[in-house]
Amino acid sequence: MTAAVALTWGASFLFIAVAIDHVETAVVPMARLAFGAAALACRSEEHTSELQSQFRISYAVFCLKKK
Repeated sequence: MTAAVALTWGASFLFIAVAIDHVETAVVPMARLAFGAAALACRSEEHTSELQSQFRISYAVFCLKKK
């Protein structure tokens, strides 16, 4: 599992290094933004609402600890 994460993480930097030589510089961050938005759009509504619920609970606990 760790090796797969490391390969995925490292591959993105390799692709960026290659892309900078072959496309305009501004295209690289825009493409990364588009891929990130597409990945987030693929999340199911049920999972998203679960994450929102967990965020609200975490935020409430943080606010209580702050006082």
